[in-house]
Amino acid sequence: MLGLDELERIREGLCINAEMLDKNKDVHTLLRLSQGKFRQNVKGRIGGSLVLLTMAEVIRRATEKAFNLELCEEDELGFGMTPLDMKEYLYGEKRLLESRGGALQYIRTFELDFGTHGSLPPF
Repeated sequence: MLGLDELERIREGLCINAEMLDKNKDVHTLLRLSQGKFRQNVKGRIGGSLVLLTMAEVIRRATEKAFNLELCEEDELGFGMTPLDMKEYLYGEKRLLESRGGALQYIRTFELDFGTHGSLPPF
């Protein structure tokens, strides 16, 4: 049986490997907020990173259930240091993948726009 420390080492290793494969952590988070059927179609290095991050998330959720505790999300593991309260300060929630309000606020920071860009005339 694996203990909490070993499970966290495995999870951190998956997150580090995901970041080594593709360093676009914000893109990973955006894609992880999309529906699973879309994520399954992402190919290449980003797709590989998403698979590793999904594996880490499955381990996190199972570990949280088994040990009755809350662990940090995968975007907080890997390279660099993330302040513990950063997501709550920036997005109003500690966990983006489980919070609709936090996820929406995160997405808004990218100022995504589906409209026409440039000076094309309307059709």
